[in-house]
Amino acid sequence: MVEVSATLMMYFAYGSNLLADRFFIHNKGERIGTGKLMDYSLGFNVPEEFWAGNVLTIVPSKGEHVMGAVWNVTSDIRILDEQEVGYFSFPVNIEMDDGRNISCRTYQLKDLPQNCDHSENLPSFSYLKAIVKGALESKLPDYYIKYLKNITHNGKIAVHMENTLKLHDIQLV
Repeated sequence: MVEVSATLMMYFAYGSNLLADRFFIHNKGERIGTGKLMDYSLGFNVPEEFWAGNVLTIVPSKGEHVMGAVWNVTSDIRILDEQEVGYFSFPVNIEMDDGRNISCRTYQLKDLPQNCDHSENLPSFSYLKAIVKGALESKLPDYYIKYLKNITHNGKIAVHMENTLKLHDIQLV
């Protein structure tokens, strides 16, 4: 595993931290744009009681990609590390929408399971809505938002997060 210094402040978010209201619960910073992480896909296989379902990780997947937001983190990066319990951080190269390539920190589940298939390991309705709201807010491409909206969820609602993040009006397919 490659160590990332505490001074690397660019962070690639692909899950609930796409949403500014979620990111700002514990962190400070500025979203500087969106980009693509090549040769990874999304996987759900981390049951999280807080969200009432499985949460995301990224999974190596040749030829696929994950879209996300790039944050310039201005708070102590260790706060983000603490938020991402069960994950490890590592550097990735992100292809920004403006054509630049930048180095960012991102997170992946520490003990990546064999099966991260989101047809079996379902996120909650609330978690998926937070991701979609963040994708809309971050201005991810329409094809990717459609992909996110079509992910099957378990129907469960995390009431506290629904209220905190104002997720009531977010529509999925």
